[in-house]
Amino acid sequence: MLTNQQQLLLNAFYRLSQERRTEQGSPLSIKDKDIDYYQSKNGSCSLAQDLFIIAIHAIDSEYIKQKHDEIRRRNNKGK
Repeated sequence: MLTNQQQLLLNAFYRLSQERRTEQGSPLSIKDKDIDYYQSKNGSCSLAQDLFIIAIHAIDSEYIKQKHDEIRRRNNKGK
């Protein structure tokens, strides 16, 4: 079960992730400018701005790793 703050961070990540770009089906990292814009409109989930950025990048890094692993497994299955 997630804490309220964890849920808020995850919701912020999902919102930011919807705006991300992809390259050949692979997700690209969420840009700092997009995080800054999100913060200016929605706040930082009760975190200091720098900690919010660090948390979003940490979640994003894990998401990208999982997506790349998923794509790699899918590609290896077809061989």
